[in-house]
Amino acid sequence: MLDSITQEMEIQRPIDQAFELFTNGFGKWWPREYSWSQAGMESIGIELKVGGRCTEIGPEGFQFDWGRVLEWSPPERLTITW
Repeated sequence: MLDSITQEMEIQRPIDQAFELFTNGFGKWWPREYSWSQAGMESIGIELKVGGRCTEIGPEGFQFDWGRVLEWSPPERLTITW
């Protein structure tokens, strides 16, 4: 069983722009096929604070919280539990 997964990628943008795109723009880049609702997904996003929910809204108001924000230190650090 895995305790954690770490993913790194290099993005050719200043750190504040990359952080903004990842957090506030989450619904713009997250692949629908990796959501519970898939093609029916209405929105997906992150509440930008410690304890914030990672939430998907699907058909007919279906809501699924699939994670929590554990650390929030923009633009240097964001830790999410899935």
